[in-house]
Amino acid sequence: MESGGERRNISGRIERLVRRFIPSTAVLTRGWPARLLDAADFPSRLFHPEFRELPPNHLRVRVGTGNRVLFNQSQFQRLGAHECLDMFSRGWLKPDSSLIDIGCGCGRTAAPLRQAAGFFGTYLGIDVDEEMIAWCRTHLTDERFFFEHADTYNSVYNPAGSRDAYRLPVEDASQDLVISYSLFTHLLERDLLNYVSEASRALKPTGTMVMTVFCLDHPESAAGRLARFSFRHPVGEAMVEDAGLPEAAVAYPSRFLIESCLNSGFGAARVESTPGQSQLIATIEP
Repeated sequence: MESGGERRNISGRIERLVRRFIPSTAVLTRGWPARLLDAADFPSRLFHPEFRELPPNHLRVRVGTGNRVLFNQSQFQRLGAHECLDMFSRGWLKPDSSLIDIGCGCGRTAAPLRQAAGFFGTYLGIDVDEEMIAWCRTHLTDERFFFEHADTYNSVYNPAGSRDAYRLPVEDASQDLVISYSLFTHLLERDLLNYVSEASRALKPTGTMVMTVFCLDHPESAAGRLARFSFRHPVGEAMVEDAGLPEAAVAYPSRFLIESCLNSGFGAARVESTPGQSQLIATIEP
């Protein structure tokens, strides 16, 4: 009889094989066949009112639902709620915080935060994916929640975008928290360094940056519970999963991540191993 570990290893090998042919599910969600899968939402929306305000299936899959292509509404909601609870419980987010979410997608974090009775601060969501930003502007914008399209290049999410370095649309030292969930896992070195520098510029002296990352020094996180990635191809300081589509999945050593923060004006930085992805945490004050 196979043990749980053996089954996970087999599943991991199967998933790595699939990724040789489909390096990114986000790419597949742009074709018209993926839009047909949105029809699978109809029964759920009919019988479950709590699912009716969610983005369509192809956008949920694009932003991340734990590889669940269909019937992923609960997973989408659970991940967003967990992200909000983590920010509050760790003390990174206060009731009156000003927050920037880089790579906000279709509002997985914004939606539960907007409903949180204990949050009355401001939220700015930024993403290179114009379709997801358009959905957020239509469904989630109000007097405290804003969304901006960053028309900057990413081979997976915005291949026609500008190659110029992106500047966050906020004043210096104006934000309490800058976060991203699975942004740095899709950035090569130049863009990662720019976002770290921009976060440092935007944060108040008491501010914090929290970015989830694939860290090569945390194989249990970087590979995931199903050993999803191998990260065999070097690109500068990064190791990528697919040489043909390098930004599909990118990992870095903790040394590089920490040095990038300290060289950009942060007073302290560390990388914590957490399930699925590690967390790069940096503060302006030591």
